[in-house]
Amino acid sequence: PVLERLRDYFTRRDFEPAVVAYVRPWSSWMSSFYQESLKNGTRTFELMPDVGPLKQGRLVDVRSRIETLFDVFGRDRVSILRFDPSGFPDGCVVRHFCDRIGFRVPPDFRYRSNESLSLSAVQFLRAFNRVSGGTPDRLVDRWRFGSLIERDLRGVPGPRFRFHPSLVRSWLAEVPGQEEWLLR
Repeated sequence: PVLERLRDYFTRRDFEPAVVAYVRPWSSWMSSFYQESLKNGTRTFELMPDVGPLKQGRLVDVRSRIETLFDVFGRDRVSILRFDPSGFPDGCVVRHFCDRIGFRVPPDFRYRSNESLSLSAVQFLRAFNRVSGGTPDRLVDRWRFGSLIERDLRGVPGPRFRFHPSLVRSWLAEVPGQEEWLLR
């Protein structure tokens, strides 16, 4: 209903919305998802917690989410692109998106956010969350905390955090066919 209302809002104003969605390989998505959950105060290791909007399998059913976009906006109005910074201008997805929709940005514009943390930074953040109780409850305090994390932990040296391929394979067994469908 929300997407239909959004579509209808724009079409009533003589605007035909188009959707551009970026999907990334499961292994990098899973690592990124876990890092984001740590930044938001997660204290336990759960790839897919069984609470709220993240019920097992719901978040990762990318196929049904994309098919919903097709149903609401029409296949011809939905572009599904692989999230691969090596294929973006200067590795910047924002510039790639702007180029795609015809929005001009200065040639030197580059915006990168949520870069992968190092393994050491992730280990520190997980330990910090377990000991401290996680991030503050108030949203504004979480923003400040998140900025601190981004600024201070981004520079911790070492290899970037990634899940081991065997963990990724075992988790993908829970959602058969998703990756093959996305790669076609």
